Amino acid sequence: PYSCMKIIQDPPPGPNEHHGCPYRHWDIATLKQRLANNYDVNEETVNEIIEKTKQHHYQIACQIFFEYQHKVKNYGVGINHPNQYFNESRKLITGAATNQNAPNNASQM
Repeated sequence: PYSCMKIIQDPPPGPNEHHGCPYRHWDIATLKQRLANNYDVNEETVNEIIEKTKQHHYQIACQIFFEYQHKVKNYGVGINHPNQYFNESRKLITGAATNQNAPNNASQM
């Protein structure tokens, strides 16, 4: 897959295509609805993600979502690639995280 920057800079997906960056390519109403309903993100975090999205800080919005989903704060690893998102997520889920801000050392959300 492409890096986050490449995905963000590419044109949005067309009909029957399922790729792209949700923070860049979804409209605000859809993003807000999916965060709240599909991923059970609390209102404060949804608003924070939406604010970063409106400011065109798509990777920061993604980072906020990542930290919320994994119950870590200030994880310290900037996500720059979809595979990296997966790998960092896997490390946290399996307890293999070596980052100084991994769940055992991070401020819990």
